[in-house]
Amino acid sequence: MGRNRVWLIPALILLSLPLWRPQLASFLDIELRQVKAKADDSGQHLQMEGVRLSNYDEGRLSMVLQSAGVANSPMHTDKYHLQEVECRLIDSQGGVTSIQSREALYAVRHNVITLIDDVTLMKDDYLLRSDVLRYFTSYQVVKTATPVHLFSPQGEIHGGSMMYNLRNGELRVGKRVRARYNRS
Repeated sequence: MGRNRVWLIPALILLSLPLWRPQLASFLDIELRQVKAKADDSGQHLQMEGVRLSNYDEGRLSMVLQSAGVANSPMHTDKYHLQEVECRLIDSQGGVTSIQSREALYAVRHNVITLIDDVTLMKDDYLLRSDVLRYFTSYQVVKTATPVHLFSPQGEIHGGSMMYNLRNGELRVGKRVRARYNRS
């Protein structure tokens, strides 16, 4: 007798469809709004001077970026061009890595900062120089595919690429690596 009444459940759902369908449809509806650009806005862009950006990771300050100037254009509203940049990266133990460059591009959507032109990275007694560095804020990784020069009291390392992980302190230098060790 119980199995014979199982068909009542789908029948009740179908019969009550007009009662619950509008509420479900409005709940699942995606509201899309289009923003139309005005013809006179095409030449405008954002410019700021003396900017300081802070990034927090799980409630902890993980990056402070200071720039003499920031600009973007209407064509690329999610990318910012920064000038005279100083970026301080703070790891989970409180250690600070400082990166300076003349220019940088910050891709907000991808959380990537590309530092360009006379880039200097400093951590403790280590100094690294390169033409371009990329900092992936989500992964806390600094990478470059351009030649790097690492200087420390223990010696020098020169290579064609580099990856530095701020989370675990791992440093990899690749592509024709040359090293000189100072015996002290």
